[in-house]
Amino acid sequence: MAHTFGTSLGEELRARDKDMLLSPAINMVRTPLGGRTYEYMSEDPFLNKKIAVPLVVGLQEKDVMACVKHYASKQSGNQS
Repeated sequence: MAHTFGTSLGEELRARDKDMLLSPAINMVRTPLGGRTYEYMSEDPFLNKKIAVPLVVGLQEKDVMACVKHYASKQSGNQS
């Protein structure tokens, strides 16, 4: 279903002469108080991957670039 959504979204974007989408937002919802939590796909990292990857592939199949947004990583090691 995510792939189908990605391809249909890609078709719509190409029809509007667009070649990039600022989406999907894959950050995990940690609190309902965040300002953009409604944009994120899931609280579960595994489910996020299962939804976001086919969506991006569907967009790319229609020659549309996806800009995956709002992800963060934790740096390991000591910071001085």
